[in-house]
Amino acid sequence: MLTIVVVGRNDGYGINLHKRTALSLNYLATLCADAEDEILYVDCNTPAHDVTLVEAIQDTLTPQARQYLK
Repeated sequence: MLTIVVVGRNDGYGINLHKRTALSLNYLATLCADAEDEILYVDCNTPAHDVTLVEAIQDTLTPQARQYLK
């Protein structure tokens, strides 16, 4: 079992934050092979009126990334 912990927030900090995050999560999903593997995304202080970063990029994640993401 592999557990990958990713911490982030949807604050728009940096250039292409959404793109870089989606690429990273999609890559991390390729490292997962077991059905019990998981990628845990921990949202840190996203403002209440914003969606989490993972929710914002849901359409750019691969099916494999969506399968392992929790």
